Amino acid sequence: MAGTIPGGYTDWQFPVTPEASDVFKAAFQGFCGVGYNPVAFATQVIAGERYAFLALGTATTHPARQLTAVIHVIKPLQGQPHIEEIKQIPQDF
Repeated sequence: MAGTIPGGYTDWQFPVTPEASDVFKAAFQGFCGVGYNPVAFATQVIAGERYAFLALGTATTHPARQLTAVIHVIKPLQGQPHIEEIKQIPQDF
């Protein structure tokens, strides 16, 4: 947490821990259209916890399309984790 500012996210952590992976999997339960694989994450303490995942994805199109995204997941104090936002990173940089 060396680079964390109050109210901000932690530094990106590589690799994804088993706990963060469980949060990711729970949030994506039943999700269709793109299969995401998280490669890094950061967290922010809120009323619960907010995760930012850097993920590689494969869209279920023909032909399959590769993409990269930052995915924000909320893990509330009670209840299941859920997706807050998915931001695709342009591949043309």
